[in-house]
Amino acid sequence: MQVWVVDDESGILQVIEAVLLNAGHEVRTFSNVASLDQMIASDRPDAPDLLLIDARLGGESGLETAERLRREVESFSHVVIMSGDSEVADTIPPTIKWLRKPFRLDQLLQLLDALDSA
Repeated sequence: MQVWVVDDESGILQVIEAVLLNAGHEVRTFSNVASLDQMIASDRPDAPDLLLIDARLGGESGLETAERLRREVESFSHVVIMSGDSEVADTIPPTIKWLRKPFRLDQLLQLLDALDSA
């Protein structure tokens, strides 16, 4: 599964990247929306199987970014919003999954397995 991960906390990005690579996934990480947008503008990549994005990134929210990218790139197979704020879950449409921070890495892998086989 090809996964794009966007989070402004470098430690979280590094851990998620290592775990997903070890599990056999292709991973691209971004520390902010601007770097993700820059990559899309320059590379014109195919959409990933999964966009895993933090809810609060400063400026545009993770949900706003996901919805914008679904219009600008091609439709993503899956989007997961990560957040420690349970109120965020109330704003997420049913087509997008929510992963509550902090989460265990095995929870992340189980979610990816479930999405991959859906």
